[in-house]
Amino acid sequence: MITSKVMSILSRPFHGGTHGFREYGFYNCCRVNTKTIRWAGWQNNFFLRLPEHQQRFIHLKASSLPAIPERHNEASVSVNDNTSDEIAEKISSFENSSPVLLLEYVETIDAKMFSSRSIDVTSKLLYQLSIDDGYKVRSGYLSSNGLHKFCKSVRSSSRILDSSTLVNICKLFHHLEMPLSDVTFQIVLRLLSRHANTMEISQIIYLNFIIDKIVSSSSSPLLEALQVVLSRAFDNQLNLQISNNSSISELCNYLQFAVKTNCSEQCTLTWLIAISKMKRKCAKQVRLGCTDFYNETFVDAVVKEILVSGDAGSILRCTKPLSAMKHISVDFLESVTEIVTSDSSLLLRNDSLFFSFVRVLSHANYKPRKWMELQELFLSHPAIHEAVGMRLIGMTLDFMVLDILHVPFLKRVFSPGNKDALEVWFQ
Repeated sequence: MITSKVMSILSRPFHGGTHGFREYGFYNCCRVNTKTIRWAGWQNNFFLRLPEHQQRFIHLKASSLPAIPERHNEASVSVNDNTSDEIAEKISSFENSSPVLLLEYVETIDAKMFSSRSIDVTSKLLYQLSIDDGYKVRSGYLSSNGLHKFCKSVRSSSRILDSSTLVNICKLFHHLEMPLSDVTFQIVLRLLSRHANTMEISQIIYLNFIIDKIVSSSSSPLLEALQVVLSRAFDNQLNLQISNNSSISELCNYLQFAVKTNCSEQCTLTWLIAISKMKRKCAKQVRLGCTDFYNETFVDAVVKEILVSGDAGSILRCTKPLSAMKHISVDFLESVTEIVTSDSSLLLRNDSLFFSFVRVLSHANYKPRKWMELQELFLSHPAIHEAVGMRLIGMTLDFMVLDILHVPFLKRVFSPGNKDALEVWFQ
């Protein structure tokens, strides 16, 4: 049995000033009680391989030493739960106060008394209270004793902070424009790298949004590494966290992040499977979701799901956004043609549907199987006699692409009353 006193000998110089064994890891062994220590196998073997006279010397010296006092880490200090809740509640009471008063109160609290909840509440509230403050005012917060106390509590409690709290702290530090060289900021960024694989997808996307803002003003290898870790964590977590009940806007956000980070094609297939199982699809949401980017595979999957539903209203409503995105789907065009030729009133009473459908066919340069019937519907639509200006020019050009050369259209386009629209179009 190797006692704790033997441990103290191994962790200090002995035999004429030779170095102790801290560098071999003895100092960090896990303590069982005040007399015994649990040793890793390789460490115990290392001790047993010492010459016999050195082992006797160590035991002899150990017998004359006092017991080793228990060592504590600041992060492992037990905090009274009731006290922590009281501190968090007191901090929450500053909701309608000012950042200065909040920081003055934080300054009065012992850093060891901060719980993870207190730190989370402080970071959220300080961000909200200082959201409208200018750069000079925020610089004053950085140099305050209250923020220094807050940073100290973050460092001492870093091991117990969850990913959500760390993201809030990172957002606060970025808002206050804390230098990347700050020790607390670097600790938070390193912890976020470790927590990346346990984050929710929404947290990963939001954190990456914050990191992008930081990188735009100042970059560092630590931030670049964190971005790589987040993209890999997103790739890994997507298959586990994606839900069949995910909204179309969430899926659009996921895809936008994947396009930006060059996520693997396997993830795209996962989205398509999830999309195909969704019960509700809305063409307007698809249009809004694809404003900043366009992915043909993604839109194809949504269109196929709408066609499978067989809902004529949903299919027709999808015509306008697909026209705006210039998306081509032959199956969709055939389905719309079948619907409007079966019930011509759907097309004749809806000018927006008429112009959108003509535009989609023109972009695709495609004539459906029932083209002759569809052409008659187009030429009998009331809107062709009412269209003026740019709309008249656009409709005429779309008809020309579809080989519909209607002389009355051409006369109206080049009439004196349409001169201004022609000048604008040619510009």
